[in-house]
Amino acid sequence: MEDQEKPDSYQLLPMELLQFTFNSLNLEFRSGEEEAELLAKLEAQCTEWINTDFNKLLLVLYRIDVSEKLVRSELARLHKVEPPGRTMARLILERQKQKLLFRKKYSQQSDSE
Repeated sequence: MEDQEKPDSYQLLPMELLQFTFNSLNLEFRSGEEEAELLAKLEAQCTEWINTDFNKLLLVLYRIDVSEKLVRSELARLHKVEPPGRTMARLILERQKQKLLFRKKYSQQSDSE
């Protein structure tokens, strides 16, 4: 399978995914911003929560339904190569991607019935 056929977490529906994520977190989303800028904003917000309001971050992760076990394993695995804020942002986006894909899949199924 070619690389183009295997989308990573940020290539599949990136703008729709980012808008969905930002809206669900009550963060500012401006259409037209580059994907990298939006990812950096989410990472910065996660880093701020880690440093100033860890309970808020835990609440966000719970509300978005990011597995605590996954958070712990990813932080342990990547602590030397990736800042915790980036890890959290990535996990949030991956979970939001899953939810978007499920919604699209099941809305298409119900539309065809």
